Amino acid sequence: ASFGSTRGYHGCSKKALVFLFTFLSDLVPFESPRYLQVHILHPPLVPSKYRSLLTDYISLAKTRLADLKVSIENMGLYEDLSSAGDMTEPHSQALQDVEKAVMVFEHTGKIPITVMEASIFRRPYYVSHFLPALLTPRVLPKIPDSRVAFIESLKRADKIPPSLYSTYCQACSAAEEKPEDATLGVRAESSSAEEPLGQLTAALGELRASMTDPSQRDVISAQVAVISERLRAVLGHNEDDSSIEISKIQLSINTPRLEPREHMAVDLLLTSFCQNLMAASSVAPPERQGPWATLFMRTMCGRVLPAVLTRLCQLLRHQGPSLSAPHVLGLAALAVHLGESRSALPKVDVGPPAPDAGLPVPALFDSLLTCRTRDSLLFCLKFCTAAISYSLCKFSSQSRDTLCSCLSPGLIKKFQFLVFRLFSEARQPLSQEDAASLSWRPLYLPSADWQRAALSLWTHRTFRELLKEEDVHLVMVMCTCSPSHLRG
Repeated sequence: ASFGSTRGYHGCSKKALVFLFTFLSDLVPFESPRYLQVHILHPPLVPSKYRSLLTDYISLAKTRLADLKVSIENMGLYEDLSSAGDMTEPHSQALQDVEKAVMVFEHTGKIPITVMEASIFRRPYYVSHFLPALLTPRVLPKIPDSRVAFIESLKRADKIPPSLYSTYCQACSAAEEKPEDATLGVRAESSSAEEPLGQLTAALGELRASMTDPSQRDVISAQVAVISERLRAVLGHNEDDSSIEISKIQLSINTPRLEPREHMAVDLLLTSFCQNLMAASSVAPPERQGPWATLFMRTMCGRVLPAVLTRLCQLLRHQGPSLSAPHVLGLAALAVHLGESRSALPKVDVGPPAPDAGLPVPALFDSLLTCRTRDSLLFCLKFCTAAISYSLCKFSSQSRDTLCSCLSPGLIKKFQFLVFRLFSEARQPLSQEDAASLSWRPLYLPSADWQRAALSLWTHRTFRELLKEEDVHLVMVMCTCSPSHLRG
């Protein structure tokens, strides 16, 4: 999001700085508004004696944005700056920012630095868009969820105006009461819209609480059934809709779009799956976690499956490098369980160059994992490592056919290609001795060493046997690339 550090070449040479800002100024009439916003909010670091060059460029960029009627403050906190596509509406971007901030808070227990900085340096966006999206009235869950805890933390840090917080609390209290007066029709509509989402959130929270308690294993099936029922209420589906079969799913992988309510519901499901996996992995390896993941995955099938695959397309293909390690692990495990049920799932049509007959769901992930840039290449390695490792651990006692059905050949081929390209160790002859038993634990720790995990998987005996399958055999030219950026 910046042009470099003060130690960069342009920061040490006036000639280089003059050239840089002259070049950028010439581009202003043709530059995308998104990039002009980035340049203004994340300017290059330049020595103080050359600040006039920067201020002149920023003034020019602001003037251009004013001509285009684009506000500087409408850019989100977690907006995908690598995309040059259409700019997201401030309200929609604020909802995504809130979702991301709550997710970060849930994993760290601290208010994200991005939010703290926005409350000071981006106050117009923070007050006008972020806080209203965060403080949307709803029926509060009986067990406080991450959103409630995040709001309380912001309040204690004096980051929420008292009047705004008081209005939010009153609106939440009103949402719990059924309005009897017809003049409250607007409030009734808003309350009824928020109530199913609140109930779904509460049901997901109860399931998460059971993940670390072995005595609650027997009630997980019933809890998942409640989640499925609450999900139908959120999306407005009838119970009979679950019997409707979908012959083929149409998916636009280049421009995937979801309705706001579908977006929120699917995000709740995916976030919950990732959180449950991390919680369950803290007390038991995948092979001893019971059937919760398979049961949970089934709630995402049926009529909600197209929305789930669309959101996975948005996350993996368009936002993959920005995903945190828990999300990578959770979504990789979900991909494995979708592969486990491949025979019961419809084909997916993603358009050319995919075959007209459609792709099975496991093969869809081949199209979603790209290797066009350094960041996407590293993300692809992480995802493939997580998916294959999880599959080998989860189904360690089952046949090779089961493993092959859960993982697409293309995903295994991509892993082979990346390991060969990134790690010189993989190009050396393998010893006959088996590597240490494959462990899932190092992957879900905060200090996950992806290089070590990938090489451990590469030398694992079961994986080597898997490579003997004809459909995953890879013929390739050895190529070199330093893996130093993966260490640490």
